[in-house]
Amino acid sequence: GQREGRPRGRGAPDAGPSLKGKVVVLVDDVMTTGAPLESCARLLKRAGCIEVRAVTVARTVLQD
Repeated sequence: GQREGRPRGRGAPDAGPSLKGKVVVLVDDVMTTGAPLESCARLLKRAGCIEVRAVTVARTVLQD
């Protein structure tokens, strides 16, 4: 289920230090669809990051 108190996908983060003008690197252990990284990157850009990069250890290959 969803975590209480944390709206998902409802806008840019507003807690913590300003992200305006920052470059952020997201780190994920395994990338399957890339959707969570894409969602996080979108929110970070909306919060003012000038660049968002992602680093993963492994990628799952989906087969039809």
